Amino acid sequence: MNDFKALKYNDIIRVFMHRREIQRERVVKEHTLFYVLEGAIDINEQGNITTLHSGECAFIRRDHRVRLCHHTGNEGAPHRSMAFNFPHKLLMQYWHTLKKRDLPRDAKGLAASVLKIPARPDVKSLFQSFMPYFDFSLEPDEEWIKLKLAEGIQAILRTDENVYASLFDFTTLWRTDIMSYMEENYKYNLSVQELAHYTGRSLSTFKRDFRKVCDITPEKWIVNRRLEEAYKLLKANQLQVQEVAMEVGFTNLSYFSRAFKDKFGISPSQVDSDHLL
Repeated sequence: MNDFKALKYNDIIRVFMHRREIQRERVVKEHTLFYVLEGAIDINEQGNITTLHSGECAFIRRDHRVRLCHHTGNEGAPHRSMAFNFPHKLLMQYWHTLKKRDLPRDAKGLAASVLKIPARPDVKSLFQSFMPYFDFSLEPDEEWIKLKLAEGIQAILRTDENVYASLFDFTTLWRTDIMSYMEENYKYNLSVQELAHYTGRSLSTFKRDFRKVCDITPEKWIVNRRLEEAYKLLKANQLQVQEVAMEVGFTNLSYFSRAFKDKFGISPSQVDSDHLL
């Protein structure tokens, strides 16, 4: 086996196998189910750590930033794990199949962003049924994938009835993804209030959601992103300093120069195509 091997199917199912410890940070944009076949995973969500060992899995609510540490198995056995994402459309389709009279009436939603699911026969058989496709590099058909995702939803719901209120909360589905909107519009002089409005949120909800995916304020993120883009443009040596400042959204040249030097340790005029940070 190679040092690292992964299979991805339509951004819904991922399988990982590797012989080394791997750490990565990611924003969980969709409700996700992680499962460990061999080795372990530490899920760190704002200092709260959930550890999964072989045969265990965890449900992570959407729109949360987590740090994942993948550990290899005993005596150097390769790490093997899987992740199922549950897109909005799939959850809506599943919701319509449920008999509403049988739904728990007191479900309040999960208080935590990570729900650990203990080792159970239904969970084990669900994930192990996928491994032959991975081992032989085969791509399962779409209907089979849908059946497996439905099994995954059932496994989550069996664990805690409060998950119903979190998994099928469709009141905020039409909110624009914050970071995608920020990336597309950081050059424009939009206030935080306007950013909240254009992403479909109140100001307080926008700030709360932004904290889930970024350690700094929206204002600082915008300045940093503009400075990074300015550095790229200056290094390409195609525009003058003032033109670059205007291009990335700075209207005050003096402020741009000070902020640039604070971040990169040199003035904008000192950047050239050969300069490396």
